[in-house]
Amino acid sequence: MSDLARARAVLDAGQQMLLERNRRFAATYEHATIGIAEVDAQGRRLRVNEAACSITGRSRTELIGGSVFNVLHSEDRDDDLDQYQRLVAGEIDRYAIEKRIVRRDGSVIWVAVTCSSVRDAAGKFEYGLRIFEEITERKIAEQRLRERERQLRELLEGLPAAVYATDTCGQVTFYNQAVVELSGY
Repeated sequence: MSDLARARAVLDAGQQMLLERNRRFAATYEHATIGIAEVDAQGRRLRVNEAACSITGRSRTELIGGSVFNVLHSEDRDDDLDQYQRLVAGEIDRYAIEKRIVRRDGSVIWVAVTCSSVRDAAGKFEYGLRIFEEITERKIAEQRLRERERQLRELLEGLPAAVYATDTCGQVTFYNQAVVELSGY
């Protein structure tokens, strides 16, 4: 085998390996269970995966080219937009935020989003990478827990008996008004 033939064989093997890596990356990107979106400096989606479509309730055609901020609940837009502008400007490298998305059918869901910047070798912003997953059930559970805690506090405050709690170090973490009245502290 000549040197040229060996070089061609090595080049062909390298190209096959690169093609296989690209195929695997594309499959991983597309089949990930979390939403992935590549976003330009103005916040327009350049690319999304199937999970992003499923989570937002929109087709790929509806998402590509549209602003990520247009699907946000109006109360959540400003905070995300501010963080994203800071990311594009290079003031921060990444941020995480929990926010609401208005799905195509009008329903509102909660998502946890992590956004990071992809920059070229010179440090110039190329695109933002937004990774997100739905957390609606968790947010509902958190709200229920807060409501139960509020109810328990009201109940304990209304008791005529002194009630207090301590942590494992003996520090008082809760006491009701009866403790104050009985102890004078």
